[in-house]
Amino acid sequence: MQPASLNGETKDSQFKLKVDKLFRVPVLTTSERNKLKVEKGLLVFNSSLGKLQIHDGTDWVSTH
Repeated sequence: MQPASLNGETKDSQFKLKVDKLFRVPVLTTSERNKLKVEKGLLVFNSSLGKLQIHDGTDWVSTH
């Protein structure tokens, strides 16, 4: 699996799991999210919509 990239630039550090009593996912606007080259399962918080979203392999789906 290839890491997600934004504008052709790999953002590994942005997408690494950070655990210190909290679970944090990347926070992106819809515009930033749409520039990602993604694979099924990528999870982001869409700050434009105020929703947690996951990529289902075809499209972004809000989890709530």
